[in-house]
Amino acid sequence: MRVILDISKIKFESNKYIINWNLKEDFKQIFVPEKLEIEYDFEVKKNYFFPVNIALSLFLAILAREYSTVDIVLPYKLPKWLEDYWLSYITEISNGTEKFKFKINFISNVSKYISTEDTFVEKNCNIGLFFGGGVESLFSLSNLYHKHPILISIVGKKWMNNDINNAKIKFQLEEELIKNYKLNMQRIKTNARSIINRNDEYVNKYVSGSLFYFLALPVADKYKISILFQTHELEEALNFSSYDYSLNPRMMPKIQLKGKYPLFLPLYTSHSKIQMFKELSKTPFIKYLYSCFRNTDKRWCGECSKCFRISEYCERIGLDRKVIGMQEGIVGVRETSPVTKNYWIIMDKIYGRKYMREFKLATLYYIRKIKRKLKKLFKWSREEY
Repeated sequence: MRVILDISKIKFESNKYIINWNLKEDFKQIFVPEKLEIEYDFEVKKNYFFPVNIALSLFLAILAREYSTVDIVLPYKLPKWLEDYWLSYITEISNGTEKFKFKINFISNVSKYISTEDTFVEKNCNIGLFFGGGVESLFSLSNLYHKHPILISIVGKKWMNNDINNAKIKFQLEEELIKNYKLNMQRIKTNARSIINRNDEYVNKYVSGSLFYFLALPVADKYKISILFQTHELEEALNFSSYDYSLNPRMMPKIQLKGKYPLFLPLYTSHSKIQMFKELSKTPFIKYLYSCFRNTDKRWCGECSKCFRISEYCERIGLDRKVIGMQEGIVGVRETSPVTKNYWIIMDKIYGRKYMREFKLATLYYIRKIKRKLKKLFKWSREEY
């Protein structure tokens, strides 16, 4: 089956790229039909290189998975090395997931007026750190802040923990952190995540890694960044399945462009998450921690698996939960994904398994879950009558 993706209509505003993309196929089960927007905290260059590669990082792997032939209409002719890069990247994603049968054709719609040359130079010397405010990125920042890293945060609708519509508490913590430590945080605002009509597991499997890298390239160009770091704990490095494949620390060096472009490297993969948490707890950065799956009116919802895991980390290392603004009495059960199950295995290896405590907390968790369901059912029944 053949599909045509047209990303040749690109608009440049002062600090924003706007891509009016079009798919010549019924795509609404996969993508939401809205123009792709990427906004930066500085004036962007009128250069096709950046928005074209951002769009390719968003669409190409998914289309190659779903269709046997993909035609890409571009506003300029890609150099052969860049065509080869994208074919190599899709092949790598395919080999690591489920072997796509794909053919990709790059078709140019040549413009004479907009630059297609990037301005990277090899003498760039600054470092960039992807920052989400959780255990990993705060742990890295606590070790690197004296090196003045450029913090890179991607925000927008449906970004987990970075949804601009309901992450007020997290953003307040970030602003305090930035002010107190005189940090340079570059927020990239985009609707890219909301365009993909799939869950996070699907997006992380095929798209997230390359999308992070190419969204960050204009920041790297602006601030002369030579290395883009993303923190990955040991538990992620121990994942050898296709789960979160595009974000796997072994995948990252395969995403980066070669030559003068920034390296894309994993950081601290020898540390388990609980070890990062313990080391972070010894620093003043711990008080800025935000690591809840749900953006609510509370810093910690107390009901998601992340809240439970962080609560248990506090229990294991003897940290007063008040330090991170966490309430007492959080209950839950072990996580079971290819990555999250490793958090518990390693915590048991270091601190021993607490069988009776785990049984008690799991029992309370299921009792509360049943009560919530009954409450909803009762409320629904009353509304019916």
